[in-house]
Amino acid sequence: MNSKIFHGFFKAPFISIFTLSLLSSCGGGDVNDKTSIQPEPITTNNPEPEAKEELVTKLSFRKRTIELGLSHQWDLIDLPELTGLDYSLYNSIGGIALGDYDQDGDIDIYLTAGNKSASKLFQKQADGSYIDVAIDAGVQLQGFYSGPSFADIDNDGDLDLFVGGIGVGIGGTRSKLFINDGNGHFVEGQAPTISKEYTVSSSFSDFNNDGFIDLAISHYASSLGGDSEHLWVNIDGVNFESISSRNGLAQSILNNTDNVFSLDLTFTPSFGDINNNGVIDLLMLSDFGTTSLLLSTGDTSFIDFNEHTDKLNLKTDDVHGMGGTLADIDNDGDLDIFITSILEVNAKSGILHYSGNKLLINNNDGTFVDQSYTSGILNGGWGWASCIVDFDNDGLLDIINTNGWNIESGVTLEYESHVNDTTSLFKNMGDNKFIRLTDTVGITDTGQGRSMVCFDHDNDGDIDILISNNDVGDNSLIFYENVSTSGNFLKIDLRIKGKNTYALGARVYLTVINDKGEYTQQMREVNINSNFTSQTPSQLHFGVNRADNIAEVKIVWPNGDIELLTDVAVNQSLIIEK
Repeated sequence: MNSKIFHGFFKAPFISIFTLSLLSSCGGGDVNDKTSIQPEPITTNNPEPEAKEELVTKLSFRKRTIELGLSHQWDLIDLPELTGLDYSLYNSIGGIALGDYDQDGDIDIYLTAGNKSASKLFQKQADGSYIDVAIDAGVQLQGFYSGPSFADIDNDGDLDLFVGGIGVGIGGTRSKLFINDGNGHFVEGQAPTISKEYTVSSSFSDFNNDGFIDLAISHYASSLGGDSEHLWVNIDGVNFESISSRNGLAQSILNNTDNVFSLDLTFTPSFGDINNNGVIDLLMLSDFGTTSLLLSTGDTSFIDFNEHTDKLNLKTDDVHGMGGTLADIDNDGDLDIFITSILEVNAKSGILHYSGNKLLINNNDGTFVDQSYTSGILNGGWGWASCIVDFDNDGLLDIINTNGWNIESGVTLEYESHVNDTTSLFKNMGDNKFIRLTDTVGITDTGQGRSMVCFDHDNDGDIDILISNNDVGDNSLIFYENVSTSGNFLKIDLRIKGKNTYALGARVYLTVINDKGEYTQQMREVNINSNFTSQTPSQLHFGVNRADNIAEVKIVWPNGDIELLTDVAVNQSLIIEK
């Protein structure tokens, strides 16, 4: 197996191509043959570390929204009075998708929010600013849409665009699939024939390992009857088929035994190899204690997801799951779970009414320990979208969630009201301990936050933040540029010729030697997941603190093939093609 590495150097375009002879590889073939995808330990003796001055990372952000040309007006117009879950739905939907749709090396932004203003496609310009090209690109939509995602549906190497519609609900709109023609324009393709109302969030992965990426969607507040239409198999790059009615899958996702409203309460689907057996599983984050963990049996001839929600070790009466993210938070080689929820305090008693965000640490086998209380991540306000990224490149993943709701909440002096929740950034201090930071690092947004994405906007090696607020009368967008004092980094994009072109489901293990001469490891899994109506690009970002080179990069491709790279330079972007 030969791979090509395309180097994109620090603050520079991709400028060289060369063929890399594999230092080591082993055939994987069928992923069902894998018993583990943990990397083998490196046996080289630890060198004596040089004396180095300790790097002190310092988080800092500044707003740059208007100067970058990012502007959108959110509002709900021409609607009847909304009540109950319909009110919650329309005040929550919208979304942001990120991807390099025009293949110029920069991340572009697709946005839909409210029905006052049409959706926008912000194309990144050479000077770092953005202009809206939605009309020229053929993707401007007027009305209620939500949960967009960029993904290569047809395996031609460029990013197509899925946008969820509200269906037969108030102001009904159908979901859309736009196929990229490779020249910076889109043509409308055959979207999945979704009949359910209220498509909220979307995620993509090749869960049956046939080379065509498949789709999971949520339908908050829709009816329970018939096919629930949560899981869609991509048959041939053009057509999708719902498999949600197979083997009780819909019943598992809808969690009928705990469903007090007799409605679909799903908000955010996330794909990942949750139990480390080499096949893709599904976590469906849902409201009112109905979140579901579905582990795949790995039988690609007939996709069978079995319900294993009890392995999350959650109390069903205190989890109002809106959004969330899968990531290896403790750097032990498995996917942990962060769930955004509600922190609400009884003003008279001071007792938690709703118990806040959740942090679930994986035992390496798809069972979890709830470390929400001991970790310090509870107070995210009324949480929605979130990111788990290393903001200061110190090798530890931080957490941020946006928040807000349009009603007052019972408060004490310790907690904010939901009408002016401050976006919460949780700095990782190690050992699964976090401290909450807001205005001290420049994060001052108190708007009605819903969607949020985190990405390296300016290609300077650190992660920036874009938030979409549901506030009437103001610019709904806030962009925070990361101006932190931070460590070194490595960015990796994986590509496969022909099928599953963005290598969804692949894992990359990175090993560095720290200042003490110790080997430390990080793992990232390639995904196009929603974190609540919001989708970040499949690019992998590693912070490596003071390390000046990477001892080893281990890639486990979706088919199980393993590739090793050694002595990789830091502060660069790599595109590795199989």
